[in-house]
Amino acid sequence: MSDPGSAFVFPIYAKLHHPVTLPCETWCSGRATWSLDNNRDVVIARCDYISCSSEKEGYEMSHDHYIRGDLSLTITNPDYSMRETYTCECDYSDYATVRLRINPEFSAVQMQTEENLKLDLSVPESVEVIYRGSDSADDVQICTVTNRTLQCQSEYIPRTSLSNSELTLRDVQRSESGTYTIRNLDYKEGIRVYAVSVSGLTTIETAGIVIGLLLLVLVIAGVVFYTKRKIEKKRERKKEEADQKLRKLKSLMKAVDKHIKQAQHKPHVEVEAALQQVEMKIKELEQAYRGDSEYSEQVKSFCNKKTSEMELYRKLSTGMGSLPLVTGE
Repeated sequence: MSDPGSAFVFPIYAKLHHPVTLPCETWCSGRATWSLDNNRDVVIARCDYISCSSEKEGYEMSHDHYIRGDLSLTITNPDYSMRETYTCECDYSDYATVRLRINPEFSAVQMQTEENLKLDLSVPESVEVIYRGSDSADDVQICTVTNRTLQCQSEYIPRTSLSNSELTLRDVQRSESGTYTIRNLDYKEGIRVYAVSVSGLTTIETAGIVIGLLLLVLVIAGVVFYTKRKIEKKRERKKEEADQKLRKLKSLMKAVDKHIKQAQHKPHVEVEAALQQVEMKIKELEQAYRGDSEYSEQVKSFCNKKTSEMELYRKLSTGMGSLPLVTGE
């Protein structure tokens, strides 16, 4: 049997709503009880050599354990209201004093920029909200709740509200990623811990990107329009140059035909000189277009044809006098 004077307070940590046992191992031949340490009149459960009974719902002692020297108390569904200091007694002597604590609940929260963060404050006592930034080692108290009254640091007042034990922090930014801890004000015990990760773009950033994309589209459209217009102008210029080139060629061909017609109206003695002038015009025309990939063959064919026509006319005019020469392209 333990020395009654050796009782001391030690903590027992429980998971919320999961059974936990408060240990007290000693032989007791009389009445064993568990009560609140600060109010021994509030008996939680009791045992004697006949039976055990629970005075409050959710607390149990086992008679089988009692007769074997185990006076432990089981809390079947611990919640925050049960976080008290309990004392195990045998015949009014203390054998164990235990403080029940609830392990903090951890929640990972993924959210987008400018969304609202909701923190559950459904506990019976006064609490504080502690924030630690992702890149900081310092804890900062941002709000407290006492008797359902919310008090926050000045920079958080416009963005916070309390409704039905739920604290809302509005318009959360990426820079506010980190841990938000709900902590008991009296004992500084953590109740809930929210690991908050904020990602995404703000409205202003999104608008900036949209405007940037629109400007980029306008620039691309402008470049495409300018390039297309430039190509069209180049195509038009080439067509105009080709048309001018063709008109020039037709003009030169007509000039040759004109000289031939003029030669056939010359007196007989002047025909040869006129034909020689036409031959020079034909040679100049052929020479001018000799390296032209587009018209060289056409010009060559034209010049050969006109040369043949002149030779024929020369022979006829020599033998038969002046004869009309039919010309054409």
